[in-house]
Amino acid sequence: MTGAATFLDEYRASRASGTSAEAEVAVLREWLTLRADAVLEDLQAHAPQFALPGLAFITGYDDVVEVLTRNDVFSVAPYGDVMTRINRGPSFLLGMDDGPEYRRQLERLGSAFHPDDDARVRDRVALRASEALAIATSAGRLDLVGGFGRLVPSLVLGDYFGVPGPDPASLSRWARAIFTDAFVNVLGVPLLSRRAMRASLEFRVYLDELIADTRAERAAGHDRDDILGRMLARQEEGDAQVSDTWIRDNLLWCVAGVIDNINAAVCRVVDRLLDEPELLDAARVVACEHDAPRLQSFIVEVLRFHTSVPVVVRRSVRAYTLGETRRQSRTIPADTTVFVGLGTAMMDPTVIDSPDVFRLDRPAGHYLHFGAGLHHCLGRGLALTLVTEMIGAVLRMPYLRRAAGFDGRLLSVGPFPTTFILDLRPS
Repeated sequence: MTGAATFLDEYRASRASGTSAEAEVAVLREWLTLRADAVLEDLQAHAPQFALPGLAFITGYDDVVEVLTRNDVFSVAPYGDVMTRINRGPSFLLGMDDGPEYRRQLERLGSAFHPDDDARVRDRVALRASEALAIATSAGRLDLVGGFGRLVPSLVLGDYFGVPGPDPASLSRWARAIFTDAFVNVLGVPLLSRRAMRASLEFRVYLDELIADTRAERAAGHDRDDILGRMLARQEEGDAQVSDTWIRDNLLWCVAGVIDNINAAVCRVVDRLLDEPELLDAARVVACEHDAPRLQSFIVEVLRFHTSVPVVVRRSVRAYTLGETRRQSRTIPADTTVFVGLGTAMMDPTVIDSPDVFRLDRPAGHYLHFGAGLHHCLGRGLALTLVTEMIGAVLRMPYLRRAAGFDGRLLSVGPFPTTFILDLRPS
């Protein structure tokens, strides 16, 4: 065998060695935690019908969309289980299946976000990005992860949500641990769950104090037009369901779901553009023209190759034949955990024309970065604004290039970028 071992290589070697079923699951758990995208890509190419007792893996575009839009069959309970545990009570919207309570919660949370918020968020991102880049320019180097990719969204969340954290580093640390347990730790590594519980306890204490302090400020006549202030205003109007606990739990998950996704997207897009000078030049022209829609087309196409969320999870509530009207079908048994490959779906040659070619004219429906169906990402608009404005600001830096040597490589642990240094000095 030559080259790096794939998931199937290691899984088959584990089976051939006669190890226990627990050892085989351990191989799967490690791969899904560290490289879920590689698992689904390997299965799409070499074993599209691969399944284990209680587990199924869906990689094709049509099958992925069918799973995500059949809310009556494929439940978001795997997320709900984690969210209920971390909240120590009710789940968050992303962990709730459709029904009257889901609809009520969606309306309550949605009422805190106003249609004209996009311009406000864009202005805050531009300000925070320019501040971070000014510091980096004076130093001649930019740590795209710690000094920008995680810092800027943390600061913007402080401005827009009214949740600055004790400091951006604490907010990022809490968000990372909670996000990991809910969206990466799909097979339940106990260490990651314990870290999330500790982080959630600290975050909840902070949010409880923040809510009390903000209410006192409002009583003293100091109103703030941020998400926390809007939630408190609805509470003051008499909506008994908008309790302090409800506000705290919703703010916790809104924050936890943003920071690391934005960081990963920004780092992966910049990394890919720096690898392709012609593509970089074209994107820089668009960025310098401040053409946000056109720049978004570059971003979503780059992320089709390097998506931040390669896999989402569902659980079947009953047996279901997937693709029954298509040429190839498969039956998913009841109570099966289903790993749904967003990344592999966007590279499916049976639906996506020339998937290995970079193109800016693809139909919007071929991009599944934010999922599909009822539980598509609620923060889609916020995420696109953050990523577009942040990447635009970086591309407008006049001497942008990788730092020399190892520092200039994008390094990651699992799905999380950890180091990526850019040189901003004249060459």
